[in-house]
Amino acid sequence: MTKRARERRAAVPRPGGWAEWLNRERDTVTAAVSMLMVALLLGMAQGWYLASRQVEDLRTQAELIAQTASAAVVFDNAADAQEILLAFERAPDVRHLLLQWRGRV
Repeated sequence: MTKRARERRAAVPRPGGWAEWLNRERDTVTAAVSMLMVALLLGMAQGWYLASRQVEDLRTQAELIAQTASAAVVFDNAADAQEILLAFERAPDVRHLLLQWRGRV
């Protein structure tokens, strides 16, 4: 190996482990960590929003059932109450309640 080749080889920086790699790739690592944090925060925000929407939908369904079935409950008319509740059978949460009411769960 010639003297010039040895000088070039000595001038090439050798990797010094994680610390040097992190120092060299600091911007890339910072961007990746930032993107992960934003993705996690957006996922949490979306979960909170969907949960609040579900509560709002359930509240609306409960109000509709209460308004439409109140007369049947007051006059103790089980057939009318069941007919009114069957109108809401397609809603998964109401269907679960109907199954509990009928004693199948």
